[in-house]
Amino acid sequence: MLVSFLLPTRTSETNTEWQDLINALQSIIELSSKKFDWEVLIAIDNDDTETLAKIPTIEKIFEPHTFCSCRIEIMERQGYNNLEKYYNYLGELAKGEFLFFWNDDVIMVTPNWDEILKEDFTLFPEMICLFPLEYNYATPHFKTHKFLLHHAFPIIRNCWISVLGQISKFFMNDTYVMNVSLGSFDYSRLVVSHHNIPQTDNENYYHSIALSQKRENEILKSQRWTDEIVKDNLLMQKYLWERNNAQDKFVYNNVFHLPEEKDLLGLGIVSEQRAGITNIETPPLVNYFCSKHGEQKGHFFYNQIKNMPISEIDIEALELGYWM
Repeated sequence: MLVSFLLPTRTSETNTEWQDLINALQSIIELSSKKFDWEVLIAIDNDDTETLAKIPTIEKIFEPHTFCSCRIEIMERQGYNNLEKYYNYLGELAKGEFLFFWNDDVIMVTPNWDEILKEDFTLFPEMICLFPLEYNYATPHFKTHKFLLHHAFPIIRNCWISVLGQISKFFMNDTYVMNVSLGSFDYSRLVVSHHNIPQTDNENYYHSIALSQKRENEILKSQRWTDEIVKDNLLMQKYLWERNNAQDKFVYNNVFHLPEEKDLLGLGIVSEQRAGITNIETPPLVNYFCSKHGEQKGHFFYNQIKNMPISEIDIEALELGYWM
């Protein structure tokens, strides 16, 4: 099976457009080449009576097709701040070669997306993750800034779970996957459309977004975030290093196409400002070194190894923080 779409959904005060979910599902069905088998795994809360009542409608969408299937899982409510639990659960059930993070308000734009997805991963065999291009019609910034994103709705290889033990450790799944795969992700030719319904009059929507952003900022500033990202990025790179047969010049920061995106192990997100996303000012690995050895030594060592091939970096020592 080519790919598994992972899709948690819930009808709520901030997500009342039932038709969004239908459009999200129909777009991937209608725009597929129908040459590959794939599946959609949907998680629904057990107290979400509105969505539960629509299960027959969801299943009916897939009935005429032999190349795709749908599996619906009814779960205990976890809430948005525990969104990673939905993706982790669905990921364990997934049968696809690739796992595609999907939302109930996303629409596939690229025709024959499945053929292109297969081709893109074939072109980048050393990459663990690809990101589609996302544009947001309904955001207030779109008309003036053409609000485009490059680090949302990741597509990961199914070996991700066996390497790390889960898909994500934080509710900001896109950000977590991006940071863990930095040095080993690239960009797919797929295009998706998100936030297609204007929310200008929905106070609950903006209140919910503000709370989520506040929580996300708190996590990004936490020591736990830095420690987990550094550890998981190293575990992933170590796995890829072994899998890719110890390529002599597999340098973490060589995989990016834009000069401003080059940074130590790809852990600095300096290019995010181009897409209008809040910057993470300091690369997590710098924070990690500074927390272990003090600011002066931390920055010194950062500068010493930032261009080193992975073959010259002692992974075990870095994981333990015994560099100095």
